[in-house]
Amino acid sequence: MKEFLAQFEALLKADKFEEAKQLLSTFGSLESTPEESAEAKLFITHLYIKLTNAVDGAYLRELEDAMQKLKILDAKEKEIDEKAKLMQARISLAQ
Repeated sequence: MKEFLAQFEALLKADKFEEAKQLLSTFGSLESTPEESAEAKLFITHLYIKLTNAVDGAYLRELEDAMQKLKILDAKEKEIDEKAKLMQARISLAQ
């Protein structure tokens, strides 16, 4: 079981996700002691939390980037509105 976990972790660190996925599919057929099984479950839980946090972090960064872009667009929209109002005022005064 320890060899399995070490190999699985090494594949993940090497970004070999397809190979890690194939290896993980053999997990249920492994012979293990109750202690090894518990250790493997803890490892998988730890990995799940780590992956979830990474995904959440990436989502948060993308969300913050989108919010910054929206703020810039909002400022440009206000600037255009102000210029349009000023131009209409000038046209009204010219008539």
